[in-house]
Amino acid sequence: MELTALVKQKNKELTVQSVALQQHLSARATTPDFRSFLITFVAIPFILGAMARFLPGNVGVTTRHFVRAFLRGLRFWPIA
Repeated sequence: MELTALVKQKNKELTVQSVALQQHLSARATTPDFRSFLITFVAIPFILGAMARFLPGNVGVTTRHFVRAFLRGLRFWPIA
């Protein structure tokens, strides 16, 4: 009987923690900082990559060199 009570108690604790985490993530995802992060690191590279495909000339090699150089520099940027 004690084991089932302990399991139920732990389950309730984990449920409360899960709800708190979901609330925290929801609040974090709606902040302007997170939106600017998405725009900077998700939307802009996607748009630039799509635009690069329509540039005249041998874009494949140039785009690869640009992306490699750009991503190499991103490793040293602080995320927080």
